[in-house]
Amino acid sequence: MKPVVFILPVLAIATMTLCGCQTAQTGAREGAAGARTSHQDSELSLPVSPSAGRSPQTGTGLPSEHHSVSYEDQWIGGAEVPSDAEQLFDEANALAKEGRFADSILLYDEILQTHPDSVWVWLNKGAALDNVQRMEEALICFDRALTIEPGQAEAWNNKGVALERLGRAEEALSSYNQSLSIKPDYVEAWNNKGRLLYALGRSEEALTCFERGLSTESGGAYAPMWNNKGLALDGLGRGQEALTCFERALSIRSDYVEAWNNKGRTFGNLGRSQEALVCFERALSHDPNWGFAWENKGITLAVLIRDEDALGCFEKALVLKPDRAVTWNLKGAA
Repeated sequence: MKPVVFILPVLAIATMTLCGCQTAQTGAREGAAGARTSHQDSELSLPVSPSAGRSPQTGTGLPSEHHSVSYEDQWIGGAEVPSDAEQLFDEANALAKEGRFADSILLYDEILQTHPDSVWVWLNKGAALDNVQRMEEALICFDRALTIEPGQAEAWNNKGVALERLGRAEEALSSYNQSLSIKPDYVEAWNNKGRLLYALGRSEEALTCFERGLSTESGGAYAPMWNNKGLALDGLGRGQEALTCFERALSIRSDYVEAWNNKGRTFGNLGRSQEALVCFERALSHDPNWGFAWENKGITLAVLIRDEDALGCFEKALVLKPDRAVTWNLKGAA
């Protein structure tokens, strides 16, 4: 079987900030198995728009991705808030944490009827709306928060994520820049800006963002930033440096499936197929239902002239996502 170039890098995705608490982004993805929560940090993450994402080699769109949400169990607002509103806010956050986003939105609306200038309620309502794919409404919430408090860096970051989801990449970049002008050490905003620049094919600029984020006090412990820096380096043909970044990400989170995938992909592109195979197997040991890792494992086995084993991997990937044309093409070539 003719060797096939690796086509499935996974970029750690956009991170929203909720209730004044910067969320710890994992490199999650919906992928071939659909949304999953088995090895996530608690957070809200928004996917890269499939139209915006691309693989450095092929221009293939990155997968849409979805995450759970984490809400601060306290009131954070500009004014003193009565205890009844505080209780409702806690209840709304708890519902969102359980994935009951529609119910949480109803409670946020109830709070906003009496406290319409509560910035963090607008932000959390916007985040909940994102989780039920009501992105235009989410954007309205973030704009409302910024009308109340224009200097709110978290609101600018979240607005950028929403704009990106809506395919408005240049406006999203402008929002990330505004967020960073207010809060220069905002790790998630550096990551989001860099991730979007990478998806737009601007790898050098993306690399600068990731390096800037990693230079902050908390950035060095942020595994997704290391993952994304590795992808930017790999896209620039600096594979050995990329491997070091993936290893740093994995030293922080040993079950970081996306970093295992990306490390394996870089090994494969460097012609180190046996080491690539080990990485894909490690990824699958943490998430056996992730079709991309099955595909990349199959590609690696094909390179190693283990065609029957490769075919089995492609078939497993198709069980997980039977409508994925790339996998059918790989199976046909096996």
